[in-house]
Amino acid sequence: MNPSLGPTILPAPLPEAPGTYVLLLQLRERAPIHIGRLGLIIFQRGWYAYVGSAFGAGGLAARLGRHLQAKKKPHWHLDYLRALAEPRRIWLNTAITPLEHAWAAALAAGGARPIPGFGCSDCHCHSHLLYYRTAPRNLTGLGAGLKSYTLATPSERSDTAPVPPSGA
Repeated sequence: MNPSLGPTILPAPLPEAPGTYVLLLQLRERAPIHIGRLGLIIFQRGWYAYVGSAFGAGGLAARLGRHLQAKKKPHWHLDYLRALAEPRRIWLNTAITPLEHAWAAALAAGGARPIPGFGCSDCHCHSHLLYYRTAPRNLTGLGAGLKSYTLATPSERSDTAPVPPSGA
């Protein structure tokens, strides 16, 4: 586990509503990581966009709250990567229709490189994790209604006063 990964500061509370999200993670160094049943994957230094949905209890706040925790027992594929990668940004939509499959396909079609089998053991998608060499500023093809949250660690941000999320 990367000792530099500390708590993540949210600029504003996440909605407890159900919805679909993209969690952008930064991996600062190339790393071999054993991902559950997928086995060993060599992750390149760079940026990873994980597409998911939260339609259970607690909605987006509960699901993303778990993803933002650095130390936890791995349950999802993302938990293994999250132990070494830092969350940097969240895009979300509170539409009641699950959009994760369409979003994953749109990001792949937009030039991101899919990590085969990652995060999609319960569907027929090629991947729900996409790699970018450099940080994407905006995610195109995800439609209207996106909210964006830029994340920070305490060392990156001296004031912890909430900043409202931006519309995308």
